[in-house]
Amino acid sequence: MPLRAAPVPAAPPTAPEALAASAAPVTSAPVRHLRYLDGLRGLVALSIMLRHNLPAFYPALITGDPAVRHIARFPNLEMAFAGTPLDLVHGNSVGFCVFFVLSGFVLSEAYFNKPTLQTLQAKAATRYQRLMLPVFVSALMGYLCMRLGLFFNHELAAVSGAAWYNKAWPTVPGIATLLKDLAVDLPLAGETAYNPVLWMFHLELKGSFLVFVLLAFFANFRHRGLVYGVAALLLVLGPFDSLLACFVVGVAINDFRHHGPRPQWWSARARGLVVVALLLVFLVVATYPTTYFVGMTTSPYRYLQLPRLSPDYNELLYHCTAATLLLLAVLLSPRLQRLLQARWLLFLGSMSFGLYLMHFLVLGSFSSRLFLALLPHLGYHLSFAATMLASAPLVLLSAYLFTRWVIRPNSRWAQRVYERWFKPMSS
Repeated sequence: MPLRAAPVPAAPPTAPEALAASAAPVTSAPVRHLRYLDGLRGLVALSIMLRHNLPAFYPALITGDPAVRHIARFPNLEMAFAGTPLDLVHGNSVGFCVFFVLSGFVLSEAYFNKPTLQTLQAKAATRYQRLMLPVFVSALMGYLCMRLGLFFNHELAAVSGAAWYNKAWPTVPGIATLLKDLAVDLPLAGETAYNPVLWMFHLELKGSFLVFVLLAFFANFRHRGLVYGVAALLLVLGPFDSLLACFVVGVAINDFRHHGPRPQWWSARARGLVVVALLLVFLVVATYPTTYFVGMTTSPYRYLQLPRLSPDYNELLYHCTAATLLLLAVLLSPRLQRLLQARWLLFLGSMSFGLYLMHFLVLGSFSSRLFLALLPHLGYHLSFAATMLASAPLVLLSAYLFTRWVIRPNSRWAQRVYERWFKPMSS
């Protein structure tokens, strides 16, 4: 069944209404009736922090390599997590796909509520500054820490055996390289020399403008569902970064939410059964292992590998599918929406952008140094526990301060710049 065309007002308004915030990670909270998405964003941010922190100290959790295990009393425990459904316990790379699908969904919300060209212009004109200026500040903070010798990841990796963690901050770039990276490589290629988590923001930037282009050209097409499908397929199979397909999926889900049919048989019971089915399939596909760390020859997931597709493409397909299923389950379940509006999740979601940008800097500096200092006195596991207990408040505090003094002022500044220089003149 084709989607209904988005309604177009008789005359464009003279000023845009408040726009829904972007996701993955966000700079402000979404519109009020979608607050549960802020909670989902907070939950995913927590998952990604666990994904980075735990394997830095216990790398066998993600590699399954017995040579780097540390729990001697239960020698197979760490390996049991790698390449199995238990992998989801300490966070999985599917979280990045959730962020990207959420971005497509929430970035399109403003347009579907107010389908005018001016709505897209307002979003597009402020997007680069809202997204990239905090990223630049984070990169400069990482560069300063490198210059001052405040990162101890190499020393920690030598103790823990986390080869992936040893690759962070390899050398201190010069000023010319720093300026080039800030101007070109960070926004266009995802340079990670200053903060390893910054790899995703070139995709976030490109995906954002992909959303705006899709809406500007195709939002009123009667059979635009076909357009979304073709666009996603081209992004997956063509010479593009396949993760951009997640943005298209987010737009398509939100379009159907606004303009799709409402079947009469859709009772609360039927919806509940669908949600349970979605979550069960999510648990299976979301735990498809990260093939960079885990070989598929012995993994139980080898039976899910699709023929003629590389392990990387299988991973991408399953993780994007998992992100889609999770968002659909949340949208269909009032119970999940209430759970995601727990105060602690909304608190994390309100500063998820800051959490994402700051947590790895804290891990590489304070957490690594504290663990190394405690290790001779407390032993490995107690040192890890004490380090995590001491680091958690610092991560929250740094994210809160970064949100308050960088992200929020930057959002207000971007809006003022738009209204002063780019806002279309009233007719």
